[in-house]
Amino acid sequence: MRRLLPLAALLAAVVSCGPDGHVDPAHFTASLSLTEALQRASDETGVPRDLLAAVAWSESRFTAASPEAHEDHVHMAPEVGPLHLRAASGRGVDTLSRATALLGVREEALAQNPSLAVAGAAAVLAALGR
Repeated sequence: MRRLLPLAALLAAVVSCGPDGHVDPAHFTASLSLTEALQRASDETGVPRDLLAAVAWSESRFTAASPEAHEDHVHMAPEVGPLHLRAASGRGVDTLSRATALLGVREEALAQNPSLAVAGAAAVLAALGR
Protein backbone atom coordinates (compact mmCIF):
# COMPACT_ATOMS: atom_id res chain seq x y z
CA MET A 1 0.00 0.00 0.00
CA ARG A 2 2.97 2.35 0.35
CA ARG A 3 3.04 2.88 -3.41
CA LEU A 4 -0.60 3.96 -3.53
CA LEU A 5 -0.44 7.49 -2.25
CA PRO A 6 0.10 8.92 -5.77
CA LEU A 7 -3.22 7.33 -6.73
CA ALA A 8 -5.21 9.48 -4.30
CA ALA A 9 -6.19 12.01 -6.98
CA LEU A 10 -7.33 9.25 -9.32
CA LEU A 11 -9.29 7.64 -6.52
CA ALA A 12 -10.97 10.93 -5.67
CA ALA A 13 -12.42 11.12 -9.15
CA VAL A 14 -13.41 7.45 -9.31
CA VAL A 15 -14.76 6.96 -5.79
CA SER A 16 -16.70 10.19 -5.59
CA CYS A 17 -19.16 8.72 -8.09
CA GLY A 18 -19.64 5.44 -6.22
CA PRO A 19 -21.20 4.14 -2.99
CA ASP A 20 -20.70 5.92 0.33
CA GLY A 21 -17.71 3.75 1.24
CA HIS A 22 -19.29 2.21 4.32
CA VAL A 23 -18.18 -1.39 4.69
CA ASP A 24 -20.08 -3.93 6.76
CA PRO A 25 -17.46 -6.33 8.21
CA ALA A 26 -20.12 -9.03 8.53
CA HIS A 27 -20.18 -9.29 4.73
CA PHE A 28 -16.55 -10.45 4.65
CA THR A 29 -16.36 -13.96 6.04
CA ALA A 30 -13.17 -16.00 5.93
CA SER A 31 -14.85 -18.39 3.51
CA LEU A 32 -14.94 -15.82 0.68
CA SER A 33 -12.51 -16.35 -2.16
CA LEU A 34 -10.18 -13.50 -3.01
CA THR A 35 -12.19 -12.82 -6.17
CA GLU A 36 -15.42 -12.62 -4.16
CA ALA A 37 -13.81 -10.39 -1.53
CA LEU A 38 -12.44 -8.01 -4.17
CA GLN A 39 -15.84 -7.73 -5.86
CA ARG A 40 -17.73 -7.26 -2.59
CA ALA A 41 -15.23 -4.64 -1.39
CA SER A 42 -15.56 -2.83 -4.69
CA ASP A 43 -19.36 -2.91 -4.49
CA GLU A 44 -19.35 -1.50 -0.95
CA THR A 45 -16.65 1.17 -1.33
CA GLY A 46 -16.79 2.22 -4.96
CA VAL A 47 -13.11 1.44 -5.46
CA PRO A 48 -12.84 -0.38 -8.80
CA ARG A 49 -12.36 -4.14 -8.46
CA ASP A 50 -9.59 -4.08 -11.05
CA LEU A 51 -7.69 -1.46 -9.03
CA LEU A 52 -8.00 -3.58 -5.89
CA ALA A 53 -6.83 -6.64 -7.84
CA ALA A 54 -3.87 -4.70 -9.29
CA VAL A 55 -2.79 -3.60 -5.81
CA ALA A 56 -3.15 -7.16 -4.48
CA TRP A 57 -1.03 -8.48 -7.34
CA SER A 58 1.59 -5.76 -6.95
CA GLU A 59 1.83 -6.10 -3.18
CA SER A 60 1.47 -9.82 -2.60
CA ARG A 61 0.97 -11.74 -5.84
CA PHE A 62 -2.53 -12.54 -4.48
CA THR A 63 -1.37 -14.13 -1.23
CA ALA A 64 -2.39 -13.09 2.27
CA ALA A 65 0.55 -11.80 4.25
CA SER A 66 1.00 -12.75 7.87
CA PRO A 67 3.28 -11.23 10.51
CA GLU A 68 5.21 -14.50 10.72
CA ALA A 69 6.30 -14.04 7.11
CA HIS A 70 8.47 -11.12 8.17
CA GLU A 71 10.36 -12.57 11.11
CA ASP A 72 13.61 -12.23 9.15
CA HIS A 73 12.79 -8.62 8.27
CA VAL A 74 12.47 -7.00 11.69
CA HIS A 75 13.10 -3.56 10.19
CA MET A 76 9.89 -3.79 8.19
CA ALA A 77 6.37 -3.29 9.49
CA PRO A 78 4.29 -6.47 9.27
CA GLU A 79 1.98 -6.66 6.28
CA VAL A 80 -1.58 -7.90 6.66
CA GLY A 81 -3.78 -9.29 3.91
CA PRO A 82 -3.41 -9.50 0.15
CA LEU A 83 -3.22 -5.71 -0.23
CA HIS A 84 -0.58 -5.48 2.51
CA LEU A 85 -2.04 -3.24 5.16
CA ARG A 86 0.86 -1.93 7.24
CA ALA A 87 1.33 -0.25 10.59
CA ALA A 88 3.30 2.99 10.64
CA SER A 89 7.01 2.37 10.53
CA GLY A 90 8.29 5.92 10.58
CA ARG A 91 7.18 6.64 7.02
CA GLY A 92 4.06 6.30 5.00
CA VAL A 93 0.46 5.93 6.03
CA ASP A 94 -0.55 3.60 8.84
CA THR A 95 -3.04 1.71 6.70
CA LEU A 96 -3.52 -1.05 9.27
CA SER A 97 -4.75 1.27 12.04
CA ARG A 98 -6.79 3.25 9.56
CA ALA A 99 -8.51 0.07 8.33
CA THR A 100 -9.33 -1.05 11.88
CA ALA A 101 -10.83 2.36 12.63
CA LEU A 102 -12.87 2.46 9.42
CA LEU A 103 -14.23 -1.07 9.89
CA GLY A 104 -14.53 -1.01 13.67
CA VAL A 105 -12.54 -4.24 14.07
CA ARG A 106 -9.31 -5.25 15.77
CA GLU A 107 -6.01 -5.84 13.99
CA GLU A 108 -6.22 -9.53 14.85
CA ALA A 109 -9.46 -9.84 12.91
CA LEU A 110 -7.79 -8.40 9.80
CA ALA A 111 -4.76 -10.65 10.24
CA GLN A 112 -6.90 -13.78 10.58
CA ASN A 113 -9.37 -13.04 7.79
CA PRO A 114 -7.90 -12.13 4.37
CA SER A 115 -11.35 -11.16 3.06
CA LEU A 116 -11.78 -8.67 5.88
CA ALA A 117 -8.29 -7.34 5.18
CA VAL A 118 -9.35 -6.74 1.55
CA ALA A 119 -12.37 -4.82 2.83
CA GLY A 120 -10.12 -2.79 5.13
CA ALA A 121 -7.73 -1.91 2.32
CA ALA A 122 -10.63 -0.92 0.08
CA ALA A 123 -12.07 1.28 2.84
CA VAL A 124 -8.68 2.99 3.27
CA LEU A 125 -8.40 3.61 -0.46
CA ALA A 126 -11.95 4.96 -0.57
CA ALA A 127 -11.17 7.30 2.35
CA LEU A 128 -8.01 8.51 0.60
CA GLY A 129 -10.10 9.23 -2.47
CA ARG A 130 -12.57 11.47 -0.62
